[in-house]
Amino acid sequence: MGHIAPTAPTLSHDRTADVRMQKALRAVGTSAVESNTWQKLANPTAGWGKTAFPKKPADREWLGVRFNYNGEITIGNTEYHKY
Repeated sequence: MGHIAPTAPTLSHDRTADVRMQKALRAVGTSAVESNTWQKLANPTAGWGKTAFPKKPADREWLGVRFNYNGEITIGNTEYHKY
């Protein structure tokens, strides 16, 4: 079973943009957990290059992000999913 690769967000020098990004990431996380979408991110059903989350265009518009599945990578002995 793969894992989601941890990535460190890079923050800009614009504090307002940083706050907006934090709010957007919080909304994405909350939406993924409440809808059990986190399970699809942990065990992807989308093919390479396809959108794993959110599926509906209205949800992509509302959240302002989308996760396209980009295969797996191995770091050490652990496999991670790339989005």
